[in-house]
Amino acid sequence: MNENLGKNFFRDGQFSMTQNKMELNLREPNLDYANFGLILTKKQLAEDITHFEVYSPLIAAKVQAGQFVMLRVSELGERIPLTIVDRDSQAGAITLIVQAVGKTTCMLCELEPGEKILDILGPLGTPSEIENYGRALIVAGGVGAAVAFPVAKALKAAGNHITAIVGARTKDLIILKDEIEAISDEVYFTTDDGSFGFHGFTSMQLQQLLDHGAHFDYALAVGPVPMMRSIADITKPYQIPTKVSLNPIMVDGTGMCGGCRVQVGDQVRFTCVEGPEFDGHLVDFDTLMTRNRTYNHMEACRLEPKLGEIQTELPMTVAPPKARQVMPELPVAERIHTFDEVALGFTAEQARLEAARCLQCKNPRCVDGCPVAVRIPEFIQLILEDKITESASLVLEDNILPRVCGRVCPQTEQ
Repeated sequence: MNENLGKNFFRDGQFSMTQNKMELNLREPNLDYANFGLILTKKQLAEDITHFEVYSPLIAAKVQAGQFVMLRVSELGERIPLTIVDRDSQAGAITLIVQAVGKTTCMLCELEPGEKILDILGPLGTPSEIENYGRALIVAGGVGAAVAFPVAKALKAAGNHITAIVGARTKDLIILKDEIEAISDEVYFTTDDGSFGFHGFTSMQLQQLLDHGAHFDYALAVGPVPMMRSIADITKPYQIPTKVSLNPIMVDGTGMCGGCRVQVGDQVRFTCVEGPEFDGHLVDFDTLMTRNRTYNHMEACRLEPKLGEIQTELPMTVAPPKARQVMPELPVAERIHTFDEVALGFTAEQARLEAARCLQCKNPRCVDGCPVAVRIPEFIQLILEDKITESASLVLEDNILPRVCGRVCPQTEQ
């Protein structure tokens, strides 16, 4: 976006464009909330890892260490959680660090300053428990450094002695190095290939410190699930209270769907509202890893670079896919004045047409991915047979809150 376009695009001259940065003129007495989600700055931290400053004054005013946002990039896109790395409450900006690993994060990393993120909800989650523990250990792996940094910063401000262990596959993938060094009393860097710091994993560096007599009163581990599990296994014999910050699959981020549930001891906890931090010595990591792999295949299909080419090469004799029925919705002009339902529901004919799109797979992955294992192909078949009451009864056998789940289920992406 050039400077003239930026001046024409933004109202009242509150925003101006200089190089690769959107600048907010705070001399205006009233902040322009219409530009909520505007990308102010963008910079590359490492390969596929991008640092954004986003205009979000309400979130910037309220966020606490450990909290996150849910955002969407497009109307038909999924919601994804991202930790709020830092904030500038005066400028009304929050900092997000994004690793491009899936379709949505790749789309997000393609946005430039001056463009807007469609919607951002937050701050969400339970803030980290910040107090003066004494000697605090922070272990971060990969992009987990972005999650650990705000907590470490808050712990330092509370008077803790901070020891940080930051790991990555290689030197070029270490992020926030200067920022973490600035708030830490001791810092140890590790790389899998030995290109910087300790040659090995963060868990190996921690074990070495403990073998040499290091003592910690609190530990936080953030990063890949196997890494967090290893850290928790190491700290347990030393009776070091250990928190892990989890990032399971989330759908709505408000505790309605249960997609982010994790087993912690003998309790099922919802990460989006009760987390993201839990006792690392009680988390069932096996179940967590299994659930996190649920949609890997679908995501890979969406990212397949040859998919577009294959589709264009299909012969014209191949029948097009059955068209998705568009859900009738209450007009925007009416919904802003009422709490009535936005989705108006299908007619009987629309419901049958939509039901006819189901492939009735032999091994339905939609059932595996459903948090309550609703027998989706079966109730859809009943709709196709005009057995609406029987279909509803079948759903109720597995899910006592279908109207709630129906509002947050990502089925529109299937």
